Amino acid sequence: MSRRAVVTITCDFCAAEQAPETFATETVVLKFNGDAPRAVDACEEHAAELTRLRTVVRSRGVTPGKEASTSTTSSDRFEVVTCPVCGKECRGGTGLSAHQRARHGVAA
Repeated sequence: MSRRAVVTITCDFCAAEQAPETFATETVVLKFNGDAPRAVDACEEHAAELTRLRTVVRSRGVTPGKEASTSTTSSDRFEVVTCPVCGKECRGGTGLSAHQRARHGVAA
C-alpha cells in the first residue's frame, strides 16, 4: 500500500485574524527586541505588507547605540531609539513603532 502525505502551509497573519485559511507564499524569519528568531508564513497580501515594513525599516530605521543594548539593570533593559522625524527618544523598536503610529501616522 502506498501512502501520500500532503502538507499545506497557511498564512499566520490570516490565522491570527481568524480569517479563512489562505495558502502561504512566503516564509520570513523575524526577531524583535532580543526574542528568539521565529519563522512566520505569509500569504501574498501579508507578504506585501512585510515588504513595505522592510522598506520603512531600511529607509527610516535607526540603529540603537551599543551602550544601550549592553546594560543589564532592570530599568535600563530597553534600548533607547531616537525617532528620525522628531528626535524623541523611545524605549526599543516597539516603542518607536508605537510613537511613529501615534504622532506621525506611520504604520511601522
